[in-house]
Amino acid sequence: MDVALDMFAMECEDYTLAMPHGEVDAFTGRTFRGRLLELVASADRPLLVDMSGVPFFSAAGLNAVVAAEKLARERGVSVAYFGLLPCVERPFRITGVDKIALICPTMQDALWCVLPLSDAEIESWELS
Repeated sequence: MDVALDMFAMECEDYTLAMPHGEVDAFTGRTFRGRLLELVASADRPLLVDMSGVPFFSAAGLNAVVAAEKLARERGVSVAYFGLLPCVERPFRITGVDKIALICPTMQDALWCVLPLSDAEIESWELS
């Protein structure tokens, strides 16, 4: 069965949110790579990638992430991936891609990693 891959992107105030949905395999890897690189190339703010809609992730996807990270570093753009299912997170860790790509458990964690807080925001936290 051929499973399609869609990737929706939404511009938010401080970041861009990308939401791929479907399997990233040898057939859909090119689509994933193209869309991811397009988003990084046009980014003027951090890019968050919600991976919760991706139930399978192959080497083609990992290659796309590595290419996107290279382009993001050249452009000075932060990219964070979050919501990875265990079967998707495992290839990132086994191959060491998690050492070059920012992997976060939740969207909030990803936001904290890519959007620096101002001193005023930090001082406004109430300590309990």
